[in-house]
Amino acid sequence: MKPSYATSLIVGAVAGLFLAVAMFLFLASLGAVSSLQPAIETNSVEPVFSMPASTLWWMTILVGGFSGALLGVITKAVSSIIDPDASPAPVWFIAPLGAMVGAVIGVVVFPLGVTVIGTLTEGVATVTVTQMVVLLATAGFLGGAIVVWQSYLLARPPVHEGDPELLAT
Repeated sequence: MKPSYATSLIVGAVAGLFLAVAMFLFLASLGAVSSLQPAIETNSVEPVFSMPASTLWWMTILVGGFSGALLGVITKAVSSIIDPDASPAPVWFIAPLGAMVGAVIGVVVFPLGVTVIGTLTEGVATVTVTQMVVLLATAGFLGGAIVVWQSYLLARPPVHEGDPELLAT
């Protein structure tokens, strides 16, 4: 079966999106996101997450790194099942690379997103629930697509074959 790197981008984006939301819900259920409070703006009351920015950045780095490593290892395992004869990169190379990419994508998306669509005052990051979902979706979509694509590329590298029609002329 011929490798499809475009499909790995799409599958990775969807998997990253679901994994980002699942990780957030898991951490929220453990009490890591306990700072949900109402914010009164104009005539409406919106629930917001208000936490120290450093806490949000550290959680982003840790969760992004773990999720990237997990997606990389799963991609390696699936590609080994699809093509057992491929000469892939070892898992000890794919997992840390996925962790680094996941953490970097999270660090790029969340601080930039909080400063653009949320508020950052005196070291306290405040985002509404809707804004947090947008940030999670963006980070998961981008991180998942990039990590799964690179892991698939490393697990099933392209093999250059001669073109018999070109040689026949």
